[in-house]
Amino acid sequence: MSAIAELERPATRKRVRGAAQQTPPSAADLTVIPAARGRHAVIINLRAPIQARELIDSAAAAEGKTRTEFMLDSACRRAQEVLLEKRVFLLAPDKYNDLMRLLEAPPRPSGALKRLLLGKAPWEK
Repeated sequence: MSAIAELERPATRKRVRGAAQQTPPSAADLTVIPAARGRHAVIINLRAPIQARELIDSAAAAEGKTRTEFMLDSACRRAQEVLLEKRVFLLAPDKYNDLMRLLEAPPRPSGALKRLLLGKAPWEK
């Protein structure tokens, strides 16, 4: 069994004689390992309901990816979206007015802009 497959399978709990009986876990342990292993790679442990794991596995298979690749890609894409949405631009009032004037002004007509607006959309070609 490969190292990734070994890490991606659900964790099992050992029963200890005399200890309080533990119920089987209702969630699977998922381990996400970056595709590029190296000194800077880290392991991320994640508990998820079995239904979520099955959904993720189906989506990963549909894209031809491993669960690890799919989860890492999805999490990084969402993280970038969140960080970009939270970006704050602080400007002095005069610079803010300049920026707003540029954003609200229509673009100057150019040959490239005219060709773009007069041409067919890529999906219509």
